[in-house]
Amino acid sequence: MADAVTAKVKSMCLGNYGTDRYTSAYEKRLFRHDVLTSWAMGNAGFEITADYLDSCRFRPHVQVDEALWGKKLTWYRQWITNTRREDPYWKEGFWKDLKDIPSKVKIPVYIQEGWFDHHLGSALITWSDLSDEAKEHSWLDIGPLNHFGQNSINSYQPKNLYRSKCPTALEWFEQTLKKKILPEKTINLYVIGEDQWKKVNDWPYPDVDNQTLYLNDGNLISLTPGMQGSIGYVYDPENPVPSKGAEAMLHSMNQIGSQLQEEPGYRDDVITFQSEVLCEDLKLFGKVRVNLWVSTDAEDTAFTAKLMEVTPDGKAYNIRSSITTIAADVKDYEPNTVAKVHIDFWDIAWTIKKGCRLRLDISSSDFPQYAVHSNYPGIWAECDTSKKANQKIYYGEGTPSSIELDILRL
Repeated sequence: MADAVTAKVKSMCLGNYGTDRYTSAYEKRLFRHDVLTSWAMGNAGFEITADYLDSCRFRPHVQVDEALWGKKLTWYRQWITNTRREDPYWKEGFWKDLKDIPSKVKIPVYIQEGWFDHHLGSALITWSDLSDEAKEHSWLDIGPLNHFGQNSINSYQPKNLYRSKCPTALEWFEQTLKKKILPEKTINLYVIGEDQWKKVNDWPYPDVDNQTLYLNDGNLISLTPGMQGSIGYVYDPENPVPSKGAEAMLHSMNQIGSQLQEEPGYRDDVITFQSEVLCEDLKLFGKVRVNLWVSTDAEDTAFTAKLMEVTPDGKAYNIRSSITTIAADVKDYEPNTVAKVHIDFWDIAWTIKKGCRLRLDISSSDFPQYAVHSNYPGIWAECDTSKKANQKIYYGEGTPSSIELDILRL
């Protein structure tokens, strides 16, 4: 109803929600189980007693409702089988109408979000899509919080979780309703690592530089890709890497946010790359993207990436993580050929302090944050079996796998 309010509605406050529901449901054709499968099980309209993780792993997943839950849920089947943004399911009808609403809104909107809310990606698209008329008088706040407004940072104890002592929604409505002030566009971002809020004029922020670090024989290096090589591992869908610290989590409360990570080498199917000790603070402020040159003996498969900060005492805390599939990035992939894929992370504002390192883990699963890829082509929810896949990550000259970082310009 945000684009159809009466004249007496002067402003709105939108907390922890976004109107681009495809982004809330999928990343590169893999479903966000811990958001929407868990939500479906709790909101089916009847009691479901089946085990949550057993439900997520059931194949073919399109039949989990009748097989484990006790009744067919047509709307859930539609969610899990429309895996592409281009599918008519997302481009027509209700979901399209919802996606289009921000561009039609004329009044000021206050969007409140958290860096580890599972709606963040969708909410940032909502902000971007606001009409110029609305955005010029709207606010955007992103705090160090999860969907429930709780602290999501575990590497230190934040003292400035909230932008002010008074709930900022009261400040917003004090201005727009009581004082009848038309607000100025304001963006306030909590910078993790600094325990401070930073006010900026635009987001994405224009005053950033792009820094590239190259993957090379277990290291993250700058300047040149280095000598060519590869690292291989076996990905078994029946033994997925557990999600630990994540953005897109709802059911697994104890794993939301930035969490202490396992040591490098804790699994054979998780490949670690680390930087040298930082000689100065590194201020991540915007986008992060991993570019991988890969091969697999499967027709389709997945690759994951997790970026971490490693403190001087060797403890690693996740900053961002994400996933991609061969099918989403490569047309007509031929098994055992080398191809380039991209893993896109949600935005972040995080200062990695001098004396710390960056760590990047590459694997092929992140469960239950994302559905486990079966290593077969097609719609993930319709695959009724799985198989192991032999994965390779290539690096160096000719196949320069890398991570690209938006760095705040000083």
